[in-house]
Amino acid sequence: MTQPPSSGWQPPSGWQAPQEPSGWQPAPPPAAGPDQGWGQLPVDNRSWQAAPGWTPPPKPGVVPLRPLGLGDLLDGAVQTMRQNPRVMLGLSAAVMAVSAVLSTAFILVGLPRMTSGLESADERLGAEQVASLLTGGVVSFVLPLLVQTLATIVLTGILIVAVSQAVLGRRPTVGEVWGRARPRVPALVGLSLLSALLVVIVMVVALIPGVLLLVADLPVGGGVTLAGGIVVALVVAVLVYVRLAFAAPALLLERLGVVAAMRRSWRLVARSWWRTFGILALGAIIAAAINGLVQLPFSLVGNLVGALAGSGDEQSLGDVTSGMQIALVISNIGSVLASTVTAPFTAALTALLYIDTRIRREGLDVALARAAAQEG
Repeated sequence: MTQPPSSGWQPPSGWQAPQEPSGWQPAPPPAAGPDQGWGQLPVDNRSWQAAPGWTPPPKPGVVPLRPLGLGDLLDGAVQTMRQNPRVMLGLSAAVMAVSAVLSTAFILVGLPRMTSGLESADERLGAEQVASLLTGGVVSFVLPLLVQTLATIVLTGILIVAVSQAVLGRRPTVGEVWGRARPRVPALVGLSLLSALLVVIVMVVALIPGVLLLVADLPVGGGVTLAGGIVVALVVAVLVYVRLAFAAPALLLERLGVVAAMRRSWRLVARSWWRTFGILALGAIIAAAINGLVQLPFSLVGNLVGALAGSGDEQSLGDVTSGMQIALVISNIGSVLASTVTAPFTAALTALLYIDTRIRREGLDVALARAAAQEG
């Protein structure tokens, strides 16, 4: 291709240079800013104005009424606890304290019965000793776990109602929140039992082939099948748990039945499973870290006091039982304090994530903004 000459070039005959508009001046070069390296366009904040007709999303409560990011969800959960501590923290402390008292009573009754079966046994356990061990173990460990689980279920439902009010800028009292949640408590318990039953069925179905192979005296095949069944059971259990994560908010806030709430949650999470799983997993990690930090000193003190109470020159099984009782009682105190903080945070995060999903899928922010404006 022929290059134009570097010198001596003349414009075509009759050509005229374009005239600059009258009053025009070249724009000054933009000043370098700290964000220039990220490819962001320079903006003069002193002369910036919003586009005509644009208004920021309303924020009557703890979160703005728009699709929420991770920071909005975490900040909204904390702000909900700070905005209404009497309900979020005080009610949590009361419910978990009641559950701790009941759990402690079961432990104090069950442990001596369990150890009495061991003391009365000579070399082999008879039917009476086995019955004492089983009943004592159920009373000492199973019943306290059921009590704490039931208390957590009821508390979570109550707090979800409180969070839904905080989104609209309301600060309900304990009586108002309990009045709205109380009629739905039986359905909430049924929902929890049915969800747990589904997870148990999934795990049993996945583990049955490996167990049958082991019973048939095929250790290699049974072991491999059982290991694969454990992996499949865990994966499916997590899948079902996440898909049913919004069942409780749907049951409480939309007044649906147990099965209808489960179907509703299954549909809502269908196209956002990974996002829901990631946020819930992060919330669980944060709650576990807080729980561990709060419970650690109580566990250490309980174990130390229990060891000192159970030691002696002539240590007996009764002394060991007393030491275990003291350790468990002190550990329950730490559990109450930890749950007072973690239960409101987890419930608030779940409720806000449910609201965010409905905003993204169904435009719930419009209805919430209208309700807030009418109330205002």
